[in-house]
Parts: sequence; structure tokens; C-alpha cells
Amino acid sequence: MDNNLTCQTHTPADISNRYEGPWTQRKTDNGSHEIVHEKTGTVLATLPAFAAPIAEWMCFARDALPALLADNAALHRRNAALLDSAKQLLRARSAPR
Repeated sequence: MDNNLTCQTHTPADISNRYEGPWTQRKTDNGSHEIVHEKTGTVLATLPAFAAPIAEWMCFARDALPALLADNAALHRRNAALLDSAKQLLRARSAPR
């Protein structure tokens, strides 16, 4: 039995552009688990049988991560806007009257 993790190497942009979700997992005849791009059937990774929970997590994370990153970006923009407002208020309060 092959207990090694094998995975194709892709950049984040590569994955975002070519491998938009959903990803699914399938069990192979030898008991390993493949992470598969559902639309194209491309095998993105092959994990040993004991790593079934990891395969499931990878599929879930692929669908959840873009939303998480979008929320993070929105929070950064909101934080920058609030920081800008605070700086403007401080400048206005410290300006000579």
C-alpha cells in the first residue's frame, strides 16, 4: 500500500481560474481518495485511505475559502475607511481655532 501523499502543484491563481469549485472526493479501487474537479474530472490530489477526513476537508475548504477571503478583504476596506475617518477627526480637533 502506498502511504505517500501525492499532489499536483498549482499556484493559487491557477486554482482560482481553472479549478473553480465544486471539488469532490472519490474513493479509488485501491482505497485511496482522490480530490476531483467536478466540472473537468481533473484529479487534483490523491490521498491515502487513512486521510479520508482530510480529503473531505479539502473539498469543503475549497468552496468556503473564497467567501472567507472576500469577507477578509471587505473588513480590511472597512477598517481602512474607519482609520481614515479617525485621522480626519483628529486633524479637525487639533487644528487651531
